[in-house]
This record gives sequence, C-alpha cells and structure tokens, in this order.
Amino acid sequence: MPSITWLHPGDPNRLDEFKSLEEDWDSYGADPISPKAIVTAKNLLRTCSRPDFIAPLADGGVQLEWECPDINRGAEVEISAEGKAELEVFNLQTFAADFCATVETDGG
Repeated sequence: MPSITWLHPGDPNRLDEFKSLEEDWDSYGADPISPKAIVTAKNLLRTCSRPDFIAPLADGGVQLEWECPDINRGAEVEISAEGKAELEVFNLQTFAADFCATVETDGG
C-alpha cells in the first residue's frame, strides 16, 4: 500500500502525495482522495495563507486547517470528493463553531 512521506503538516505539496492513497488507505475502508478535491484545495490555497494542517479525509476529500491563537480562533475547510468546500470558524478552547458556510469554488 502506498504511503505519504508526511511533509510538514501544512505543506501544500502534501496534496500531490494524497494522489497515491488507494482505497482503504486508513485500514478502515477509506476512499481514494479524489482529484477534484485536490484541485479545489490547490485553487483555494492560491488565495490563502499556508495552512497549519492538511489532511486526507476518509470520504475522498481533503481538510485544510488554520489556527489563530492570538484571537483564540481556528478555521477549517473540508473539501468533499465532489469539490464542494465547507468553511467553519471555531473557538480553539471549546471547539464551538462561530460560523459555517459553503465556500464558492470552481471545483477544479
């Protein structure tokens, strides 16, 4: 089974490594990461600061996460296998959501 080299957790180059993840990459039945999710993530990152964390999702999507400890907030974008992006801003101490929205993307 291919593995990823685990670059810095926020390195956008990790997205290319996700292409090698095959079905069941997490040993719990995860789907391969969809090319559409990867392209959408790359498109979003062209206009955002480098995230603190980038991760593959079991449903074939991608998660991007930023933390802003100075204001006690974090932001997370989950991109589905279909390329739909959902944004959530949350409190870093309680993890309670402050704001949720769909992010308009071209979806690749």
